[in-house]
Amino acid sequence: MGPKNEPFRRRWFTLDRRKLMYFEEPLNAFAKGEIFIGHKDAGYRLSTGGEVGDRKSMSPNGNSSSCCFTLHTPERNFVLRAETQDDMNKWFMALQKVFEMPVTPQDSKLASLLVAKKSSNSFRLIKR
Repeated sequence: MGPKNEPFRRRWFTLDRRKLMYFEEPLNAFAKGEIFIGHKDAGYRLSTGGEVGDRKSMSPNGNSSSCCFTLHTPERNFVLRAETQDDMNKWFMALQKVFEMPVTPQDSKLASLLVAKKSSNSFRLIKR
Protein backbone atom coordinates (compact mmCIF):
# COMPACT_ATOMS: atom_id res chain seq x y z
CA MET A 1 0.00 0.00 0.00
CA GLY A 2 1.36 3.41 -0.97
CA PRO A 3 1.40 6.67 0.95
CA LYS A 4 -1.99 7.64 2.35
CA ASN A 5 -1.89 11.18 0.92
CA GLU A 6 -1.05 10.11 -2.64
CA PRO A 7 -3.86 10.95 -5.11
CA PHE A 8 -5.58 8.47 -7.39
CA ARG A 9 -3.68 7.37 -10.46
CA ARG A 10 -6.08 8.16 -13.26
CA ARG A 11 -6.95 5.16 -15.46
CA TRP A 12 -9.54 4.48 -18.15
CA PHE A 13 -11.43 1.20 -18.07
CA THR A 14 -13.19 -1.08 -20.53
CA LEU A 15 -15.15 -4.24 -19.78
CA ASP A 16 -15.08 -7.13 -22.26
CA ARG A 17 -17.23 -9.97 -20.89
CA ARG A 18 -15.22 -10.97 -17.80
CA LYS A 19 -12.06 -8.99 -18.52
CA LEU A 20 -11.80 -5.51 -16.99
CA MET A 21 -8.92 -3.72 -18.71
CA TYR A 22 -7.37 -0.45 -17.63
CA PHE A 23 -5.34 2.04 -19.65
CA GLU A 24 -3.05 4.95 -18.77
CA GLU A 25 -4.63 7.14 -21.47
CA PRO A 26 -8.08 6.87 -23.08
CA LEU A 27 -6.72 6.21 -26.59
CA ASN A 28 -3.95 3.76 -25.68
CA ALA A 29 -3.95 0.65 -27.86
CA PHE A 30 -2.69 -1.69 -25.14
CA ALA A 31 -4.02 -2.14 -21.64
CA LYS A 32 -1.73 -1.41 -18.71
CA GLY A 33 -3.45 -4.20 -16.80
CA GLU A 34 -6.31 -6.67 -16.80
CA ILE A 35 -8.57 -7.91 -14.02
CA PHE A 36 -10.62 -11.10 -14.30
CA ILE A 37 -14.20 -10.63 -13.07
CA GLY A 38 -15.56 -13.91 -11.73
CA HIS A 39 -18.86 -15.11 -10.31
CA LYS A 40 -20.34 -13.72 -7.09
CA ASP A 41 -20.09 -17.16 -5.43
CA ALA A 42 -16.31 -17.04 -5.90
CA GLY A 43 -16.01 -13.85 -3.82
CA TYR A 44 -16.43 -11.15 -6.47
CA ARG A 45 -18.55 -8.23 -5.33
CA LEU A 46 -18.86 -4.44 -5.20
CA SER A 47 -19.32 -2.02 -2.35
CA THR A 48 -19.78 1.72 -2.34
CA GLY A 49 -17.04 3.99 -1.08
CA GLY A 50 -13.36 3.36 -0.60
CA GLU A 51 -11.59 1.94 2.40
CA VAL A 52 -12.26 4.20 5.39
CA GLY A 53 -9.33 6.50 6.14
CA ASP A 54 -7.47 5.36 3.06
CA ARG A 55 -6.11 7.81 0.50
CA LYS A 56 -8.08 5.95 -2.13
CA SER A 57 -11.42 7.16 -0.86
CA MET A 58 -10.45 10.78 -1.46
CA SER A 59 -10.89 12.78 -4.64
CA PRO A 60 -7.84 14.51 -6.18
CA ASN A 61 -8.62 17.74 -4.30
CA GLY A 62 -8.63 15.88 -0.97
CA ASN A 63 -12.40 15.83 -0.44
CA SER A 64 -14.34 12.67 0.23
CA SER A 65 -15.64 11.36 -3.08
CA SER A 66 -19.18 10.06 -3.36
CA CYS A 67 -18.34 8.34 -6.66
CA CYS A 68 -15.89 5.85 -5.13
CA PHE A 69 -16.59 2.15 -5.11
CA THR A 70 -14.60 -0.97 -4.33
CA LEU A 71 -14.30 -4.04 -6.54
CA HIS A 72 -13.63 -7.00 -4.25
CA THR A 73 -11.87 -10.01 -5.78
CA PRO A 74 -10.39 -13.06 -4.04
CA GLU A 75 -6.88 -11.72 -4.73
CA ARG A 76 -7.30 -8.05 -3.75
CA ASN A 77 -9.62 -5.06 -3.58
CA PHE A 78 -9.59 -2.31 -6.20
CA VAL A 79 -10.83 1.12 -5.14
CA LEU A 80 -12.21 2.97 -8.15
CA ARG A 81 -13.72 6.39 -8.66
CA ALA A 82 -16.11 7.36 -11.43
CA GLU A 83 -16.40 10.88 -12.81
CA THR A 84 -20.10 11.11 -11.92
CA GLN A 85 -22.66 9.29 -9.82
CA ASP A 86 -24.41 8.25 -13.05
CA ASP A 87 -21.17 6.70 -14.38
CA MET A 88 -20.69 4.86 -11.09
CA ASN A 89 -24.23 3.46 -11.30
CA LYS A 90 -23.60 2.27 -14.87
CA TRP A 91 -20.40 0.50 -13.81
CA PHE A 92 -22.21 -1.07 -10.86
CA MET A 93 -24.96 -2.42 -13.12
CA ALA A 94 -22.51 -3.73 -15.74
CA LEU A 95 -20.29 -5.46 -13.18
CA GLN A 96 -23.27 -6.90 -11.27
CA LYS A 97 -24.44 -8.52 -14.53
CA VAL A 98 -21.03 -10.15 -14.92
CA PHE A 99 -21.09 -11.42 -11.31
CA GLU A 100 -24.43 -13.11 -12.05
CA MET A 101 -23.34 -14.82 -15.30
CA PRO A 102 -22.34 -18.49 -15.04
CA VAL A 103 -18.62 -19.07 -15.55
CA THR A 104 -17.99 -21.00 -18.77
CA PRO A 105 -14.96 -23.21 -19.51
CA GLN A 106 -13.68 -20.41 -21.75
CA ASP A 107 -13.99 -17.98 -18.83
CA SER A 108 -12.01 -20.34 -16.60
CA LYS A 109 -9.27 -20.52 -19.23
CA LEU A 110 -9.22 -16.71 -19.46
CA ALA A 111 -8.90 -16.49 -15.67
CA SER A 112 -5.93 -18.87 -15.64
CA LEU A 113 -4.24 -16.95 -18.47
CA LEU A 114 -4.66 -13.60 -16.72
CA VAL A 115 -3.35 -14.98 -13.43
CA ALA A 116 -0.39 -16.65 -15.18
CA LYS A 117 0.40 -13.46 -17.08
CA LYS A 118 0.25 -11.41 -13.89
CA SER A 119 2.47 -13.72 -11.86
CA SER A 120 5.04 -14.51 -14.55
CA ASN A 121 8.11 -12.38 -15.13
CA SER A 122 9.45 -14.58 -17.91
CA PHE A 123 8.72 -14.84 -21.60
CA ARG A 124 6.40 -17.57 -22.81
CA LEU A 125 6.29 -19.30 -26.14
CA ILE A 126 2.84 -20.16 -27.38
CA LYS A 127 2.50 -23.10 -29.71
CA ARG A 128 -0.10 -22.60 -32.42
